[in-house]
Amino acid sequence: EPRPLDSAYFRNCIIYGALNEEVGLDSSFVTKFNYYFENCVIKTQHNYSTGYHYNASIWVNDPLFYSPSIDDYRVNPGSPALLNGNAAIGAKYNMELDGPNLPQPTIGAYAQ
Repeated sequence: EPRPLDSAYFRNCIIYGALNEEVGLDSSFVTKFNYYFENCVIKTQHNYSTGYHYNASIWVNDPLFYSPSIDDYRVNPGSPALLNGNAAIGAKYNMELDGPNLPQPTIGAYAQ
């Protein structure tokens, strides 16, 4: 059963999947819904590149994961996610899956 959500904040995230549109936001206008994407790689067909809700995000069809078929979600050297994370966010949440945060983090779960 869906539950109401009043806010969602995504920072240094990759939002990618099998659908052509991986972002779906719906508001009933009954309550205020706050959302914010910062330094994210997002698969979408819409142009969200301007406005308050999106800061330094990259709109692409493929983040160039090494091998998602075997759950290897590190990014290839040509990925738009590589070294494009927000350093302040990376320092605050030092939880990379493959090592310590770099001074300029990569967007996603791996330091690289």
